[in-house]
Amino acid sequence: MTTGLSDDAVGAGSKVKQAPTSALGPRGRAASFGLTFAITVYLVLVAVFACTALIAIFPSAVAVANGEAAPIPSHCVYGPFVLGGCTILTVHSPDQGLLLLALFAGVLGSFMHAAQSIGSYVGNRQLQSSRVLWYALRPMTGGILGLLFYFIIRAGLIPSSASTTTDAVSPYGVVAFGALAGWFSKRATDKLAEVFETLFRTAKDVEYKDKLSNLNKPRILDVVPKGISLASHNAGDVNITLTVDSVLPGVSATLDGRLMTTRIVDATHLSCVLPQSFALTAGKARLVVVNPPLPTAPQGAKGDASDPVELDIQ
Repeated sequence: MTTGLSDDAVGAGSKVKQAPTSALGPRGRAASFGLTFAITVYLVLVAVFACTALIAIFPSAVAVANGEAAPIPSHCVYGPFVLGGCTILTVHSPDQGLLLLALFAGVLGSFMHAAQSIGSYVGNRQLQSSRVLWYALRPMTGGILGLLFYFIIRAGLIPSSASTTTDAVSPYGVVAFGALAGWFSKRATDKLAEVFETLFRTAKDVEYKDKLSNLNKPRILDVVPKGISLASHNAGDVNITLTVDSVLPGVSATLDGRLMTTRIVDATHLSCVLPQSFALTAGKARLVVVNPPLPTAPQGAKGDASDPVELDIQ
């Protein structure tokens, strides 16, 4: 059975069957070496910039009247960010410094997510050119998430042990929260959605047309053969050809909930093998195609299944 790989399913030593380059589906062609190299260099440069800026502005305690170091943020000095002899960034207040720490930490966290993702896709030869925009925007979305999470925690919308005053906020905690928000963006956005739904709960949720999640849902257009005779099934394995509007690497097909061996033929066709060991009875059998979860789905998320199509068993 052909298997797929999601962004969060990155495991050392895991063996994943490679989908043919020609069978990457209608959503995009395989990314070229030049494109892969360019997006990798871009991500590395953004990560180096964010890491350098974070280290440069990270606060240091200054001495107070009694000669001891002051541990509270209002007595800390945030350094300037100097690059190539030019001052890129100057922090004017402790509040502004904490905001910048959350922003740059979110960018670094998003780099970890993007690096794991592109490494796994390239390693399994499944990187599509259509994903370039996702990687290009990933550091920015991570930085914004880190910033938004800092605002929400300071506002007290998410319960935490931190106070809403600057003196009680640890710069280390801000960096930790920002990095985690950027790294685990799906969980962070789910938490933001939970906060929003709590504050602005309505009597009825509005369902919009053309939801993004529906783009991953396959639709069975044709089945060959239309039916299976018990005699032919008892004689050996039966091959079934499916025409599907959306085929992704890792797609699978089931008959009455039992998994069949599935192979991608091209962008819209699947070849399935119904083994002789499957027990069939005369009547109707439900055929379902399942696409793997989208790359942005959390680890453990289920794939999107098509509407069932009935197959005659005679």
